[in-house]
Amino acid sequence: MAFNIVLEFKKNVLDSLSGNTGFATTWVTGSTGTHGGSANYIVSSVSQHMDKFLVEFLRVNEKACGKRFAPPRARPLEEELPWLKRPFPDDPPRQ
Repeated sequence: MAFNIVLEFKKNVLDSLSGNTGFATTWVTGSTGTHGGSANYIVSSVSQHMDKFLVEFLRVNEKACGKRFAPPRARPLEEELPWLKRPFPDDPPRQ
C-alpha cells in the first residue's frame, strides 16, 4: 500500500495593492512511498518531516525565538535528532 505526505506552512498574507488577504504556502515538504502495512513507518515519516520543518523554522527565526521560546541545548541538534545526519530522499546531495 502507498502513502503520500504533504506538509505545508501557510501564512496569512496581505496584498498591499488590493487590500485582499489570503493564505500563501511559504514552506513545503513531503514524500510518497509504500509502507508494507506499517502505520509506524508512516508516523515516523510524518515525524521526520515535522522535525525538518522545526529545524528550519527555528533556524530562520532564531533571533525571534531564541531566548523567549527555545530552551538552551546541551548538545548539537544533530546529536539530539540523529536522523538529521541522513539526507532526506528529496534533498540534493550534500557536498
